[in-house]
Amino acid sequence: MEAVASDRDKYSPLSYLLVEFDSNLHKGLNSELKSLYTAVTRAKTKLWIYETDNEKCFPMYHYWLSRHVATKDHVQTQSFATPSSKHVWKVQGDNFKVHKMYTQAVQCYKMSGETHLQKEMEAYIVMSGAHVSTEVRFTDAAVLLLEANELCNDPKCINIAAECLEQAMKYKEAAFLYEKLEKSDNAVGAFKQEEDFTNCVRIREKHNTCKDAIKVYTERKMRIEALDLAKRYVEEKVVTDPDMKTILDGLVHEYASLYAKQKNKSKLDKVLNCMIIPAPEKVAIYWKLCGEYRIALDIYIAENMLNNALQLMYEQEWYDEGLKLAKEQNMDQWSLNFAIQKARLVLEPNACTRVNTDFIAELQRICDLKSLSKWHPILSTVESS
Repeated sequence: MEAVASDRDKYSPLSYLLVEFDSNLHKGLNSELKSLYTAVTRAKTKLWIYETDNEKCFPMYHYWLSRHVATKDHVQTQSFATPSSKHVWKVQGDNFKVHKMYTQAVQCYKMSGETHLQKEMEAYIVMSGAHVSTEVRFTDAAVLLLEANELCNDPKCINIAAECLEQAMKYKEAAFLYEKLEKSDNAVGAFKQEEDFTNCVRIREKHNTCKDAIKVYTERKMRIEALDLAKRYVEEKVVTDPDMKTILDGLVHEYASLYAKQKNKSKLDKVLNCMIIPAPEKVAIYWKLCGEYRIALDIYIAENMLNNALQLMYEQEWYDEGLKLAKEQNMDQWSLNFAIQKARLVLEPNACTRVNTDFIAELQRICDLKSLSKWHPILSTVESS
């Protein structure tokens, strides 16, 4: 605290009579003392007290000097104002920031030379503006935050910028920022919003989470893509996870069953081509479920699953082909089954089915071989027909 030196110094404290304070008599001073207290406690650097009446101010003037709480000051030779340091401005800016007083914080950071913080506060001001669209507001804010990051390399600025870009629905740009921060989940989420599943998979693979990479496609019911990816992992040994083959096998059978029921031949074919663990019997069942019985039959025959092949022929009433195959393989019981069913077709009322001599001969041979005398009358009828 500094007191202005003037003619008051010529007054002696002995020239004044000290009056004892009386709360009742002098209570009019209470409000003035409160005002004085407020004024004194608000100063941060220096406090000047100016009084034109030297005689009246002398008691207080002398009191402060005697208590060493004030010094003499010659206003003619010294400036009243003392500039605050950059640190003081920075501290005050931080205080305004905490209280979300961004406009005031901008001015403080500007005075402190903290340009990156100034731009960060400007970004918050832009975000809170209501006079422009959401997209424009958050895009402009992101630009300011990225400029701030270039000045100070602050990951927090990048993160807030990414969040702003998401608000502006610029998901791809946001995703790349998240990836730069190695926030893979946030990056994948943003890429999903953009429906950029290729980059989603790339990030998952980058962090060795191949199961999650497959999940990117399965969640979107992109089944063929999921299968192709899983198959690539297995064939190229991208991962050493022993469960990957099991995962692929599970996906194959799940999707094969689905497409077979939907009678979707092209997609079923693609799914079955992804099969790593051989399962010809299941494959044939899927084709039967799809209604492609000839394909199923070819699989049974190729895999020498003759009973399955003959059963399918029997169910589909391919009696001539079934009899031929059964005869070639010396499977007499099946030959009899086909012959009897063919005979029944011939004996049906208004039947249009005709049999040749080879069929009759085979039926006769089987009846004789099996001692099936009860079929001889039928055989005679068939032969006569």
